[in-house]
Amino acid sequence: MGFVIEGAHIDFKHFQELIKYEEDLPFVSSIVEFLTLWYDDSKEYIEMKTSGSTGTPKSIFHSKKAMLTSAELTADYFMFTEGQSALLCLPVSFVAGKMMIVRAIHSKLKLHLIVPSSNPLAKLKEKIDFLPLTPQQLYNSDTIDWGQLGTVLLGGGKISQSLRSKILTHKLRAYEGYGMTETLTHIALRDITENVNVPFKALENIRLSIDNRQCLVIEADHFGTVTTNDLVDLLSDATFEWLGRYDNVINTGGIKVFPEQVEASLASLILKPFFIAGIHDAVLGHRIVLLIESSDSFDPNILKKAAITKYQQPKEVYLCSSFERTESGKINRQLTLNKLNRFNKLSSA
Repeated sequence: MGFVIEGAHIDFKHFQELIKYEEDLPFVSSIVEFLTLWYDDSKEYIEMKTSGSTGTPKSIFHSKKAMLTSAELTADYFMFTEGQSALLCLPVSFVAGKMMIVRAIHSKLKLHLIVPSSNPLAKLKEKIDFLPLTPQQLYNSDTIDWGQLGTVLLGGGKISQSLRSKILTHKLRAYEGYGMTETLTHIALRDITENVNVPFKALENIRLSIDNRQCLVIEADHFGTVTTNDLVDLLSDATFEWLGRYDNVINTGGIKVFPEQVEASLASLILKPFFIAGIHDAVLGHRIVLLIESSDSFDPNILKKAAITKYQQPKEVYLCSSFERTESGKINRQLTLNKLNRFNKLSSA
């Protein structure tokens, strides 16, 4: 099989032909650069860059053998068959884009190329069997023919209640992946068309445990051991519920609050990008604040409708025109929080 770009079919090994589309579609140059390394037998390892959403971006090197093993695990889970269609609309500068190419090569898929954007599905012209997307990309797809979407794999951001409602309304087959650059994307998946509390289930041959912080530890023969900063409720050696980031936990008045859980409760009430954080408080240790990416007004009384405890209730609300973001588009919480004094502070909620 091979690439499908503007109606043309290009065999994977003839990837250099993509260059003729570079003037109008600059993103193909990164695909050519990656495949030049991939088909170079003198290169055993591929460099990956982390997104920087939870710290300073860094380089990680994975072997081509490990990448093929990861691709095989995904293929087995979703039961790919030769000739199926798949979509690449994620940047190849990060692991998700690279791995989608490797999956397509491994399973002999037809890989349709669409320029990465916040609404790539607007350019979709035919049914696609497998679509890895960010939640934002799917959320922005109001004008598409939802019947064109086969299996959707979401990762790289939070799945809001409003997005989940869209998924259920259109009866999509949709999964959420858990993973990172260190694990060559997802090592666990959960079906988000079922009960909202369905846990993540590890792929075959992925071994899970927790450390003394209650953070997830992942082991696999193809990438070794990865100790994460993700707090989880480990339900078995293969299933877990994600609670939040260890480095995001807020200790307020002796009570631990997981920002991500509060955000999930507020998601249906706040339509703009937002996040929960803790700032220093002389009495409580830290007090909870809500930051919203908006120049509009906001009524803090709305928060009283949320199903959260008094300890989780934001004490202050801040508005700003734009959050700090990583190169991959994720909100950089710490850099944004560092500029708190520039934001518009509303009265206490």
